[in-house]
Amino acid sequence: MVIPPNMLPNSSIFYELERLSKESLTEWNKRSSKIKEYVYQNYMFFAQKRSEILPELFDSLRGASEQFSFSDWQRVVHVKRCLNPLSTQGSILNPAGGRFNIGNINSTIFPPFGALYISEDRETAIREKHGLKKRKSAPEGLSSYELNLTKQTAEAIFVISGDINNLLNLYNKTCLSNFFKHISKIKNPQHLYKMARALKIDPTRSVRTLHELYATIFEEDWRSHPSTTQTILL
Repeated sequence: MVIPPNMLPNSSIFYELERLSKESLTEWNKRSSKIKEYVYQNYMFFAQKRSEILPELFDSLRGASEQFSFSDWQRVVHVKRCLNPLSTQGSILNPAGGRFNIGNINSTIFPPFGALYISEDRETAIREKHGLKKRKSAPEGLSSYELNLTKQTAEAIFVISGDINNLLNLYNKTCLSNFFKHISKIKNPQHLYKMARALKIDPTRSVRTLHELYATIFEEDWRSHPSTTQTILL
């Protein structure tokens, strides 16, 4: 990387920060392709294994569900979609999707599906939408909108009340016990471990304990590695 003179005040000297060869770029591209192949095979393996026990997984989740009524919860939407605030279309616009849904990554391999995101209070709704960590104070008094370069007028906040017939209360630490018993039987194959070691990256693995499953679901910074949360859904 070279900084041109017009970017350096009172100077006409080039400062070389990094030199890249054609060979190194080619090698990086090859490595990138291999990592993508590893991620693809990893997803496909776990998706296939879960599909083999899908009836058991559905039964375990239905058995743990309960009815739930909520009042005056909050939903943040862009003003373009304020005429249809309960639409789930926005949740699939980003290829990565949301915390609990899959976006349009690859519709052939991973069929996208939307999710309706609402929060118990306004602060949580805003922070979850913009990826701000809980209780993270804004530097120099900046608002969540300013931190995300978003104008407050570009978003609308709706108050929602309703009833849910089948809800998984994840605050109940035994809610996913039966679900975990099934997925814990899925073990990583050796060929994926070998691929990760060859690439010198940490191999992904299935959750080992119920506590680890809940920690994965409630990961605050899930956007940095969405697959950990969404692996349960694929």
